[in-house]
Formats: sequence, C-alpha cells, structure tokens
Amino acid sequence: MIRASLSCFALLGCAAAFGGCRIGNTSAGCTAGDVCVCDGIGNCDRDCPGGNCQFECRGIGNCTISCAGGGCDVACMGTGNCILDCSGGGCTQTCEGSGNCICNSGCSSDAGMPDAGTAPDAVVPDAFVDIDAFVDTDAFVDTDAFVDTDAFVDTDAGPPPLHGCTDAMFVDQTAAGDARTITAAGFSYSPNCMTITAGQSATWSMTFAGHPLVPGVGPSHTAEGTGTLPNPIVAQSSGTTYTVAFPSPGDYPYYCSFHEAGGMVGVVRVLP
Repeated sequence: MIRASLSCFALLGCAAAFGGCRIGNTSAGCTAGDVCVCDGIGNCDRDCPGGNCQFECRGIGNCTISCAGGGCDVACMGTGNCILDCSGGGCTQTCEGSGNCICNSGCSSDAGMPDAGTAPDAVVPDAFVDIDAFVDTDAFVDTDAFVDTDAFVDTDAGPPPLHGCTDAMFVDQTAAGDARTITAAGFSYSPNCMTITAGQSATWSMTFAGHPLVPGVGPSHTAEGTGTLPNPIVAQSSGTTYTVAFPSPGDYPYYCSFHEAGGMVGVVRVLP
C-alpha cells in the first residue's frame, strides 16, 4: 500500500494535500477551449457536449471521454485504457501511455494508436481500479497535519508595504541637525525610505530632467495603496533642487517617472 502511494507521487509529481493527486473515480464536464486533465488514481470520466475541448489522460485508471460536439483533442499518457467516443466527429487521439487507446467513433487521427485488432473486445472502467484496495485513503495523508492553513497565508496582513518600504527600512532624519536630503544613487533614491517629523522639510537634490519627480504611488505599485492624501510633493521635471514642507503626519510616496519600473521609488514618513 505504501509502495502504491509513493508511485503516485513518483509518476505524477503531485501532492495529495493540494489536490494534484486525486484518489477515487471522478466525473466532470468540460467546455470548449478548456484543457481538462485526468491525473489521479482511479477511473476518470469527462464529457464535452459542446465540442472543441482538449483532454489529457495521465492518471492511473481508465480515462473515458465523450465528445458529442466533435473536434476534441485527446492525449492518452496514463497507465489505463483511454476510450474516446466522438459522436460529433473530427476528434484526434494521441497515444503515448502504457494503456490501450480505443476510439469508438468519430476519430480523424489516431497517432500512436495500436491497430484496432489488438484492442480488447470490452473494457469495464469501473472494474479496472479497485480504489479501496489500491490505497488506504484514511492513512494516505493526514491533511490536518500536512498544512497549517492558519499559518500558510495571513489573510489579515493587508496590502504590501508602500513602495517596498518596511518599518525597518526607514532612515530616521528627525533630529534637528539631520540633513533630510534625498539624492539619486544610480536608478534609486538614497535614502528611499525616510522618516521626519511634522513641520520639517525634505529636499531632493538631483537633475530632475533625468529623474523627473512625481508624487504618489508608481504605476507598478498600485496594489500597495495610495499613501496619505493630499500629498504636498509637487512634480519636478527641471532644475536640481526641490524642498517641500510636510505639515501633517502620514506616508507620502513619490517616484521617478523614467525609472519607476526599475525601482526608483520612495516614501517620506512623517511622524506627529
């Protein structure tokens, strides 16, 4: 039983706890343009009434495909029999697995299929895999222990840091003698995350023709929020020095319109 369980992982490269290796017989529909996959342990029935579906049969067990609308493509790559009924016609069936490929009707291509005389007279899908005997599903994976879902994703964490500035990255420039000057270091600001106190000013010292200053969140960072509004920073596209006072606490983002996508973004954090 353990050996059978491990073969699922080795052959299919899947993890049961994440749904990549389904155990048991399955049945589902497929719509035009979809790629429907049978990759579990057990028989797999798929139906495409509208036609023009794509199927991949790569599991352990029989794969039975019905394509009433026609025009379906079926890739048989698993260990069980791959059975296609294409009543709408114009289907293709490619055989690369170790099981038999059987097209009951409507196939225009049978690349890799064995000669029809070698196919079995009858296939009984439900009898092909005895799921209860093949895997002890209760012992296969302890889903409660496999993933701590509460710790996996903190859904209450909120948006990512504004312009990537975490609390630890802010440079404290609140002291009376601090310069509070932001320069261009290549294609980034230095410091790009700076802390001052309400009523203090920040100065940008660089060639704005080469690094146009724009207030707000850069186009590549819109998922991070807007920052504090209104933003007292005014856009600059000429000159070399710009100073602005920040009367109110908040996080005030800014960026270079030429190099924002490359990471030339910053935040002035103003404390009370």
